[in-house]
Amino acid sequence: MKIAIGLALACVSALFLGGCKSSSLSGKVIAGDASVVTLIGNDEDRMKGDGLEGVDVEVRLGQGRSLLGKATSGADGSWSISIPDPKMVRDKLSVMAKGEGVLPSRGDVYYPGEGRSVLVVMKRTGPAPSKAAESNVK
Repeated sequence: MKIAIGLALACVSALFLGGCKSSSLSGKVIAGDASVVTLIGNDEDRMKGDGLEGVDVEVRLGQGRSLLGKATSGADGSWSISIPDPKMVRDKLSVMAKGEGVLPSRGDVYYPGEGRSVLVVMKRTGPAPSKAAESNVK
């Protein structure tokens, strides 16, 4: 809680002193053999391939502390959470994801630098839906 209050106060102070640089924490949700969270380069193949849509991603400062933000993965599996000032984020970030048909995924990472993103891998609880079945649903 102290970190969240400090982060908010720092941004309010920065607004009066010349602005608060906002950024975003972004990543991708994919299916895999295990449920895990890690950092990878934006140019890696896993960031370019198919992703899982509709997965809820939650990011907290430290282990279970202040909520930094929530997002839901889009059609390509990508997600993004606005961060008021990434320079203020010095603790580990706890990333938790859950969705239908996949096991929950959780992991701790540090704020990724330029050119890196958070990769959330989720193990399916059943067989992957076929492309034909997906097109029949739409």
